[in-house]
Amino acid sequence: SAAYFELENLEQSMADANKCIDLAPKWCKGYYRKAKVLFAGKNLAGALSVCRKGLEVAADDPQLKALGDQIRPQAVKEAEGHKEKGNVSFQAKDYEAAIAWYQKALHLDPENHILY
Repeated sequence: SAAYFELENLEQSMADANKCIDLAPKWCKGYYRKAKVLFAGKNLAGALSVCRKGLEVAADDPQLKALGDQIRPQAVKEAEGHKEKGNVSFQAKDYEAAIAWYQKALHLDPENHILY
C-alpha cells in the first residue's frame, strides 16, 4: 500500500490497505495507510473515520494521531462551510436542503455540539 501510495496509485494503495485491515484488523498500519489514501483523495470524513477506528486498535499510535491532527482542521473548516450553506437554505425555508447541508457538516465534525 505504501509503495503504491508513493507512486500516486491511490486505487491500488487503497486495495492493499483494505486487504491489510482484512488480514490483520488489530494492526494499526492498515488503518493509517487507508486514512492516508482517503485524505489524499480529499475524503476528509472518511479519513477521520478510519483514523478513529485505527486509534481504537492502537490508542497511542503516533502516526495515526498525527494524521488525524493534520486532517481535523481541514474537516472542521469544511464542516463550517456546510453549516453556513445549511443556514442559508434554512433562512430560505428550504428545510430539506438545510438538513442535507447540516448532515454533511456533522459527517465531517461529529463532535461539534453546535451542529446538532
